[in-house]
Amino acid sequence: MKNKIKKFLKPLRFLILIAFILGVFGDVLLFKLSLGLFTLFIFILWLLAVWLFEFTAKISFYLSFAFLALTLLLMTFKVIIIPNKASVWIYLFLFLAVVQQLITLLKESKR
Repeated sequence: MKNKIKKFLKPLRFLILIAFILGVFGDVLLFKLSLGLFTLFIFILWLLAVWLFEFTAKISFYLSFAFLALTLLLMTFKVIIIPNKASVWIYLFLFLAVVQQLITLLKESKR
């Protein structure tokens, strides 16, 4: 079942990744309101992208550090609402990276 779903979504993986990038860009830089369901939808797109592209935890760590740098930069320029949204993404990516790393360690320990 899992392989059938992956085979179905494989041609759409770049579309999912582009939708994720545009969604994060829109959430952090364009929308003034904090939309929880929209953030959840974008995070689910990221989970799909991680699954389809088989990204390692390193990518999620790099994204969280990029958002950390973005938050520092935006706080320097006194942009109020954007650093709050970027910090949400920092926590989401750090959480996912830790979970990915734990799954990798569990798989390696079973071998």
